[in-house]
Amino acid sequence: MKRKWVFGVVAAVLALGVLKTLSDAGAFRSIHPHGSDACRPIEGAIGAEDADLDATTGAVIISSQDRRAWLAGHPSPGGIFAWDPTGTVGPRALTMNFTGAFHPHGLSLFTAADGTRRLFVVNHPTELTSVVELFSLEGATPEALTLVHLRTVSAPEFISLNDLVAVGPESFYLTNDAGTVNHTAARVAETFLQLPWANVVFFDGKQASVAVKGLQFANGIATSRDGHTVFVSESTGRQLFAFSRDQATGALTELAREKLETGLDNIAIDGSGALWIGAHPKLLAFLSHAKDAAAKSPSQVLRATWAPAEKRFEVHEVWLDDGTTLSGSSVGLPLGEGRFVVGSVFEGHLLDCKEVP
Repeated sequence: MKRKWVFGVVAAVLALGVLKTLSDAGAFRSIHPHGSDACRPIEGAIGAEDADLDATTGAVIISSQDRRAWLAGHPSPGGIFAWDPTGTVGPRALTMNFTGAFHPHGLSLFTAADGTRRLFVVNHPTELTSVVELFSLEGATPEALTLVHLRTVSAPEFISLNDLVAVGPESFYLTNDAGTVNHTAARVAETFLQLPWANVVFFDGKQASVAVKGLQFANGIATSRDGHTVFVSESTGRQLFAFSRDQATGALTELAREKLETGLDNIAIDGSGALWIGAHPKLLAFLSHAKDAAAKSPSQVLRATWAPAEKRFEVHEVWLDDGTTLSGSSVGLPLGEGRFVVGSVFEGHLLDCKEVP
């Protein structure tokens, strides 16, 4: 009788654990799409996982990679593209002459006071390695934009890079979405036990150091317009963080965290300082979509306003799709006047959208 009681308790605990995992992943969430009628597809950049806006030319700079081919064991070179939202043609490749393996992930554009532009790109030369490529972005119009490769940055702290944000001509913060190397038993344990081993790393131009520990799949990262605050999103942890930044040392101190019922991805900042976040409201559906293109994964864009005095976020859902128009959204990039671009991890197109009141 005692053994049966113990087995019953264990079974109940396991069942509760499964239910919690399903709930955390959004399995029971209802999706009520809105806003997709005001979107049009932009073809020409597959797997547009991240994007940034070049204020000098108005061009959208896009990180593109065919991740389905990668997962199938046949990786094709990725690329950085430029798209003119005022023009009539699709995205144009800027990295055709890049030498070496190039499989881009997150990116960040830094414009110095003298107008010099530097593009920082997370690159995965292999499935087990991560580096940062630094480019000079040159050209005064979208049609004239070119990239000149300056250097490759690597460090032992670069374990599983996801996104980054530049804070100087050669300095940046980046997220490791895991604290263990891919395709290892430790990574399997970290992933399925949701262990908080992800982190944020600061690179000061010469060396790297861990700035934040204890995150669950750290993903997007961005800075406030004045550079005093760093924002970080978690995917499996489903939290949005604000950190105070010491501009002299790069040290980060947590100010606040907000729990959201969605898997957060990349962060972009609009002209007012609000955060625009691509998100996955059903993480298990996204995992299915990663394995099968026919499996739809709901997409979402959030706008979060940071209130420094109250140390809290006010979050509004800008757009929600059931995966029919675009599956697996990873970035929502504001272009101004209610217009925004949505990119995704796997799809063969972006969306050009207008915010619906």
